[in-house]
Amino acid sequence: MHQPLRADQFRLLRPQRDGQIRTSLEVHDPVKHPSYVALSYTWGRAANRKERPLSAKYSITLCDKEVVVQENLHDALRHLLPVVQRHDGYIFIDALCINQEDIVERSNQVRMMKAIYEGARVVFGWLGIPPNEEEHMQAIALMGRFNLALREGLEKNTDDMDKVTTGLPADNPNLYPVPNTDTYKGWLGLLKIFDNRYWGRTWVQQEATGPPKTFFFCGDQSFDRVYLAAACYFAYHSSLLPAVEQRFARAIGPSDAWRLISMRNLDRTFVREHETELIHLLSTFRNTTCTNSRDKVFAPCNLATDVNHDDVPVDYSGSVQDIYESVVSFYLARYADLGFLGHVSLPVEDSKRMQRECEEDTLPTWIPDWRDRIKVQPPSLLGQTRKQTNPLFCAAGKHGHPVYQISGGKLTVTGMIIDKIISLSPICEEPVDQVTEAKQWTPANASTRREPIDKLDPERYNFRHGFDVVINQVCFGRRLASTEDGFMGIVPDASKTGDTVCVLWGGQTLYVVRAAADSRYQFLGECYMHGLMHGEALEVKPESTAQIIHLI
Repeated sequence: MHQPLRADQFRLLRPQRDGQIRTSLEVHDPVKHPSYVALSYTWGRAANRKERPLSAKYSITLCDKEVVVQENLHDALRHLLPVVQRHDGYIFIDALCINQEDIVERSNQVRMMKAIYEGARVVFGWLGIPPNEEEHMQAIALMGRFNLALREGLEKNTDDMDKVTTGLPADNPNLYPVPNTDTYKGWLGLLKIFDNRYWGRTWVQQEATGPPKTFFFCGDQSFDRVYLAAACYFAYHSSLLPAVEQRFARAIGPSDAWRLISMRNLDRTFVREHETELIHLLSTFRNTTCTNSRDKVFAPCNLATDVNHDDVPVDYSGSVQDIYESVVSFYLARYADLGFLGHVSLPVEDSKRMQRECEEDTLPTWIPDWRDRIKVQPPSLLGQTRKQTNPLFCAAGKHGHPVYQISGGKLTVTGMIIDKIISLSPICEEPVDQVTEAKQWTPANASTRREPIDKLDPERYNFRHGFDVVINQVCFGRRLASTEDGFMGIVPDASKTGDTVCVLWGGQTLYVVRAAADSRYQFLGECYMHGLMHGEALEVKPESTAQIIHLI
């Protein structure tokens, strides 16, 4: 059924024109191939099962053989194959076009995935069968009105999206969720669209953001990326208005669909014109979901411009640790600094900032675990890009390049032990309130009184709002700490009293580690210590105290 492929070939499905789900496979190469559709979808069960029994099985005819397929794919084929037959006649579906039992072939095909999807005439994103047909149809109509209102507003008035949205009447029944209207039904449909698990898939960030036009299907109805972007922008900015119900604001503002539109902008603006680094794409992708944890690395590799195929080999036979460690080896060889350590986050019980998807294949503490879904931005990356010549911090001073060795799951580096943590605050889950109310961390004569934000004049309001945003970015998911030598700072939430603060050659920030034995340490994460972030630690401690530190 799956004929052997050369390294540069791929297969396409050709549906039979008999009204049944019957297909055959043909081998093609990326240079010369027929027009085809590429399918982007979620593996597994359908999101809207409509009371179908869990034991239900689904099959299609592939190359005259009955093949069992997953429920969501079967729904997609049933709805989309007639569209494919009317236009292109060929479709690429990874689960069927790739021999999933052949690890070598899977690895080779994943290397080609970006080229395969970019070579398609169009990409179909399958969201599933809508749970409410009327709400879904009203949602698509509402997207069209959003797109028209934004386009007209930007053309006539300003390039400021806030002014366009806030300048429209909040009781406009054609745009805003006024109860008992078709528009309200449309907003309910939007909630279901934005809540669809499809947007959070790891691979959809690549499949649906490339050059081909993309249509997203819910049943037989579809919308394109322009409508999606209009809905994201309009709904997000409108969610700031008091007249818009909070459930709409909460669901639409931080949605995965918004991230996909951001990735589309990233692809258009940066990937083709500037440098987009693997480490930052990995950080973006870590809050997505996938069946195979290796894909958290393999998918962004296809979009990164600083990676060659041999730098981080696509090999599904390798362990998760080997693959994630290869990212560290690449980063150190490419950039000669310890910036990757900022992406390490150890799990802490009862913390809102992380969700660990699985406990298998526990990694050494110094390897970022891209399986962890976290909400914390590394201190070394706050407001920073690699192109900036003056980094935000330079805790290692003149020792800007690491001295390191990776061996046996251990990272050996050079550095200095600086201080020890003696007290900690609770984990900052509501940073603005916790930081301003932490009177034990402020001088006796300092005031922590905060006036209600709605009582402030515009200038003070903007300052307060900006301050609150920064406090949230810096402190969320971390702890305030004080040290033996009297320094204060912000440390990882996994920190405990007695943990060690150190500086490592090649690192921008300071780090918190936990002693094990024989100069071996568990790595906990980056930290900020006020007064020690620009090389001052090297002035306080003699460089003769530098030592070899083994991170395990």
